[in-house]
Amino acid sequence: MRSLALRAWTLDSGIWLTRTEGQSPQSNGTAERADRFFKGRARMLLRAAGLGTEHWATAIVAAAHRQREERLRPEDPQVPCPYGTRVAIKKKRYGDGGRHDLLPHWTKGTYMGPVWDVKGGSAVLEDKTNRFTVTTHLRARLHDPGALNEEDPVNVEPLKPARRLRTKATVGADGLVAKRLEVGGAKERRELVKEIVRLMENDPVHKVRRPQLKNEGNLQEGAGYSTVGAYNFGGVYGITKYTREAPELAKKVTQLLQMDFPGEVFSSATIVQNASMPVHKDVYNERCSYNLISPLQVTNGAGVWEELCEGDTYQGKFHLMDVKGHQVPGQVRLLKRPVKVNPRRLHCSIVGREGPRVIVAGHTIGSWRKLTDEMREELMDCRFALPEKEESEGSARVFQSDGEEVNFVVEPEDVIEDYSTKDSEVEVDEDIKRCAKAAVENLYTNNIEKVLKELEGDLKVVHTVHPKEVEENASDWIPSMAREMKTLEDIGAVRRLKGTEAREYLKQPGVTVVPGKSVYTVKPPSEEGQVCRRKTRIVSCGGFQPKNDAESNYSGGAVAEAVRLGIAEAARNRWCACTGDIVSAFLRAPEGTRLVLRPPLALIKAGLAEPEEVWVVQTALSGFRSSPRWWSTHRTMKMKGAVTKGGLVFQQGQTDADVWQIKKAEGTTTGLMIVYVDDFLIMGAKHVCDDAYEWMATTWESTPCQYATPTTSVRFLGMEIVQKLNDDGEVEAYTLAQEGYIEEILRHHGIGPTEKSLLPSSKEWMTLDPQGFPPDYKQDQLKTAQSITGELAWLAQRCRPDLSYTVSIMGSLTTKDPARVATIGRKTLCYLNHTKEWKLEFRTGGAPHLVTYTDSSYSPEGEKSHAGSVVFWAGSPVAWKSGRQSLVTTSSAETELLAASDGATLTYSIDAMLSDVGGYPASRELRVDNSAAITLASEEGGSWRTRHLKVRAASLRQRIQDGWATITHCPGEWQLADGLTKILASKRMDMLMGRWGLGPQGRRERDDPHGLRNPESLSKEERIATKILEDDPGSVYVELGRSYVDHQVLLDAILVNEDLTGYDDTDEGGGKLALLPRRGEEGRGGGEWRGKQQEAEGQQTGPGEDSAKQSTENKGGRRYRGEERGKKGSRRGGNEREEEGELRRGGEGDALSRVNRWEIVGRLKK
Repeated sequence: MRSLALRAWTLDSGIWLTRTEGQSPQSNGTAERADRFFKGRARMLLRAAGLGTEHWATAIVAAAHRQREERLRPEDPQVPCPYGTRVAIKKKRYGDGGRHDLLPHWTKGTYMGPVWDVKGGSAVLEDKTNRFTVTTHLRARLHDPGALNEEDPVNVEPLKPARRLRTKATVGADGLVAKRLEVGGAKERRELVKEIVRLMENDPVHKVRRPQLKNEGNLQEGAGYSTVGAYNFGGVYGITKYTREAPELAKKVTQLLQMDFPGEVFSSATIVQNASMPVHKDVYNERCSYNLISPLQVTNGAGVWEELCEGDTYQGKFHLMDVKGHQVPGQVRLLKRPVKVNPRRLHCSIVGREGPRVIVAGHTIGSWRKLTDEMREELMDCRFALPEKEESEGSARVFQSDGEEVNFVVEPEDVIEDYSTKDSEVEVDEDIKRCAKAAVENLYTNNIEKVLKELEGDLKVVHTVHPKEVEENASDWIPSMAREMKTLEDIGAVRRLKGTEAREYLKQPGVTVVPGKSVYTVKPPSEEGQVCRRKTRIVSCGGFQPKNDAESNYSGGAVAEAVRLGIAEAARNRWCACTGDIVSAFLRAPEGTRLVLRPPLALIKAGLAEPEEVWVVQTALSGFRSSPRWWSTHRTMKMKGAVTKGGLVFQQGQTDADVWQIKKAEGTTTGLMIVYVDDFLIMGAKHVCDDAYEWMATTWESTPCQYATPTTSVRFLGMEIVQKLNDDGEVEAYTLAQEGYIEEILRHHGIGPTEKSLLPSSKEWMTLDPQGFPPDYKQDQLKTAQSITGELAWLAQRCRPDLSYTVSIMGSLTTKDPARVATIGRKTLCYLNHTKEWKLEFRTGGAPHLVTYTDSSYSPEGEKSHAGSVVFWAGSPVAWKSGRQSLVTTSSAETELLAASDGATLTYSIDAMLSDVGGYPASRELRVDNSAAITLASEEGGSWRTRHLKVRAASLRQRIQDGWATITHCPGEWQLADGLTKILASKRMDMLMGRWGLGPQGRRERDDPHGLRNPESLSKEERIATKILEDDPGSVYVELGRSYVDHQVLLDAILVNEDLTGYDDTDEGGGKLALLPRRGEEGRGGGEWRGKQQEAEGQQTGPGEDSAKQSTENKGGRRYRGEERGKKGSRRGGNEREEEGELRRGGEGDALSRVNRWEIVGRLKK
């Protein structure tokens, strides 16, 4: 690049040749990025394989080979196995004369990556010799089955052939007959039924006894059944013998099924005579098929009972069936007409009156795809409606994604097969039942009585109690049940009917019977002296309510952004805040359908209700699909026309219907009210809160009003609201926290008091590279990952923005690597254990400015970038977002532009919500730390290379040009959205979150964290730091994967020294910074601050006088050292070394701290 020929050519071509500094890493960003990529991949490979760093060379080679294969052959990368996999290799021996030919040729080792000079070769580290071997014969993931166990001989007879072709088959004279769908009337069906009965009498049905028929004590004569069509049994499938023995009967039966169920498919048909089927499931039938029941001869009352599940259409008579001691809700469908039954649900036959009973049941076997073409042709000749392979495979996939899931995973001998074999009741192991109920069990708190006994103070969070624990401690819960029943009767929610009156009411047309259920919770106390309060809520099983597609059941609720925005307004206006709860809110709204509720079984066992009792529902009882809608409509109508005693009115928000402005008659906003179903939060002056609450309490019965005070918190939407007062007794700030919830999840996951972490996760765990995903995982791992991700998301979306990035990555990994998600989740819980006292603070006196910070981590793994944005209103964070971008960007400017567009969209949303709370921003500003993105978003024109980016940012650019908002450059150290895009060092994250207002007691690093810096507003120390940076911009930098000037670090170095002599910027002083020494004191972060000033004549320091402490207390802390050398120099004795104003944050410790440590090195200009 520095040759004379190249220089002459550029001058002749009119090109001005410039160069970068040779030792500057910024001169070749691509190479530096590639180096970072391969080092990170090598660390991951070594750590996953459990190998030491001495194998770094092979790890780098393996990483490079994998990266190249993924780019050149993404569909079929040529990688034998992952790095560090245990393998077996085949070795040949030469020159031994064949003496070792009978010895094993395979030996074990570890795969260490590819070899480039041998085609298809691999390097393997042998276990025995600890030497590398190059081989092309490699076997991975082998399993030693062990010795073969001796088994007892089993004598079995070979199966008879299902079909034997004796002669060649020819097509008849009439040729192939086209099948047609025959749909006949009632007369034609009667004639067909008579024909089937006649054929059965002439050729009796073969009586194949089922095991369960032996247990029936009232079997009628001739009880049995026989199947025509396809069968499968224990992996064997074919066509039943009776199909060939009675072909005419088989054709008549299939004709009847096609007449009763046009368009349905079935591969088999069973003729059942006088047989009573017990409760069972046909889990070996085709998933997307139905059992088709056609009655031939039935008595009055005969029918089919089918289990009811949530979302089913109610078509019969409600009936509780006893299944192994449990009452299972279902419906009885009489066999007055053909009936379809879901084989995957519990079902059984209902006998009815005495008399002959003959039915035909069609079904599709699960292994119908395995039938040969000859078998399919034989079935189609008998007019069986077989599914088409292409269509059925597609429909099966749709059913599996949208339909119900299999309830249990069972062994073949435990399940019901089709009608051609046994279908006795399934016996499911208790372990399998517990696995199936794992998701439901996560809703309950186990051993709640023990938790209550171990409480040291009042209960802070709500616990849901399992019904079994309630039954075991019934005496403690009966008063709560009685109070709930009394409330339902007193307010007219239900009308209890008993005996004859109940039976007569159920005979009325249009009455729908729905089972009831009891929900038990333990809540924080509402009165003085209580530790907790037990609450029983009687609800309906709304899944059994008939569906009405024309009815709207949607009912919204307040969002977290609305609550934070309301708290910010309350802090800005120095308002009070109070909460309340409407007692039995749903029961106070009218309902319009005729619904009857059967009381829960727990009330009957407690002696509070009778078994034959029914309750006529008269209000919007909890549990019905429409109850939330009925209540919200009723509440809105009341509030729209309300006028309080003080003359205040409520105005509903336009963007959020659950946010209400409290206004005077002339239209002045005096407060806010946010509602969430039956809870409400009121903010305003004291008299405004009292007036609004009095109206709510008189209109509906409400719990006592609770105000947020410095010593008492109020809870709303899962957040604890605390008020802070200044010395004059005025409102200074509000804080939001979830400390009680954090303590509960820490207890639930068994996090001890000593398990703490400075970071929510490790950078190495945040990778989304598919290469690191396991091939499969267990269901319990998935449920654990989903549970802990949901728990942490509840925190990240409310009061803990420092968890947003971690939760976003956990959500992306939940279904890909749930084991890693559980590891990250436990690490995050340790971080929460360290920071559980952090609060999000909303201060008073903030200017009405809307400031949005946007940032993006450009393609951390070579794919999609991770963006984040946060919106501040009046200096307080009200909304934030963290997530991967929807497309892969090609430059940092593009990814920052996309982040700015997303941040602008979030700003639009908050700006619209401000109108609902009576706020009007004086200015709107977007702060981005990428100058190119700012240019693309604010200016016209540009190169053809950025034309598509101009189109993408057209909306944002139009808003900026119209003056709706401004976009400015924000230095990297002041970018408050930085923590939403990556894992930062603990000190950096603490500093950023402090500027958000998140920390112990809502700590803030600055009085005005969003103000632009100018010399007039800076303190003496800040001016010193600013002057140093202006004289030498490279004097302070931070190594966090990139370099930038850190004003805060230099300022901390100055402020921590009390004896600051000042900064002399004259020519004589030479711009020296003199710091006096401070010995034996621990500074922030667990480090030691030291410094000394040397006189102009120089001086000598004794050995060990100024040495640093090398103890575990200094792990991860900062150590600041400063030294000014005089004109004549100085020398230091002992173990001290000479430095020029060096600021270093070192840190030793475990592997995690070494990975995450960061180093600050600054050299102050002399």
